[in-house]
Amino acid sequence: MPSERKQRLDDIGFLWDPRAERWEEGFSKLLQFKELEGHCRMPSSFKLDGFKLGKWVSNQRKAYDSMPLKRKQRLDDIGFIW
Repeated sequence: MPSERKQRLDDIGFLWDPRAERWEEGFSKLLQFKELEGHCRMPSSFKLDGFKLGKWVSNQRKAYDSMPLKRKQRLDDIGFIW
């Protein structure tokens, strides 16, 4: 793709990898929760600002074996309980 076209898409906020963006959103919400509560434990039904954070956390635990090492490390670094 020509760089000009890519830049035009970037300028309007095009998501190149929606799954990665969703993961980053979940991680950001988890950081907010931890800042407020001091831990990363919550019921699977927990929502933060409409984001289903409890479900996201549950999905991370289920995906442990297939998760990229970098993501595991980021979660470990904030005290995530597997």
